[in-house]
Amino acid sequence: MDTPMPSEPAIDEPDMSGQAAPPPAERRSLVATLANEGLFALAVAVAITVVGVPLGLAWRAVAPTVNLLKTPSGWYATDAAAEEFIADDGWFAVLGAGAGLITAVVVWALLRRRRGPFMVVALAVGSVGAAVLAEWLGHRIGLADYRRLVREALVGDQVSRPPALRNDVVLLAEATIAVAIYTGLAAFHASPSLRFDEEPPVPDAAEVPDAAEVPDGTARGGRASDRTQP
Repeated sequence: MDTPMPSEPAIDEPDMSGQAAPPPAERRSLVATLANEGLFALAVAVAITVVGVPLGLAWRAVAPTVNLLKTPSGWYATDAAAEEFIADDGWFAVLGAGAGLITAVVVWALLRRRRGPFMVVALAVGSVGAAVLAEWLGHRIGLADYRRLVREALVGDQVSRPPALRNDVVLLAEATIAVAIYTGLAAFHASPSLRFDEEPPVPDAAEVPDAAEVPDGTARGGRASDRTQP
């Protein structure tokens, strides 16, 4: 006669129905906080984008111009090496890296209470916008005169071409440096919240023990040893 195998004990699954959902007021507060952080990060990104104006002017001032000579067969650079073509990208990358370094340090130092992932996104988006604006502005300065001279040029005339990027990857130089510096400062910060100046939380009145609840008969404002022994 076969002996029946003992049945395995049933495993009680945890009852999740008893867990209360976050109150609506708490959810609305969280949504409002995220919306506030997002709007502030958007404003910071726009402010960083404006940095592209002086960056474009600086690039136009320091980037070497390329002199072109019109020949019967077309336009040719007067310098056979034409290092200026590469120098445009190099100067733009150097200026962008410097701007990214300064921007990251300024945002980290001035916006202490806003430190966090929102500022990283603002730095990345704003730096890319600044680079695009700088490239557009630096290239547009003198572009109309350059095109007019090209149309009216005769054989043997020379025309100076405004700076232009050959590789669009350098547009990411400012954003890369800004994000790297900011995250590096965050990685070596002593406080997990990245915000030293936050006020400590104030305990609720319900969490403060009453004098009658203090052990050993200790009353508020005194010690148990100070009482008169019978």
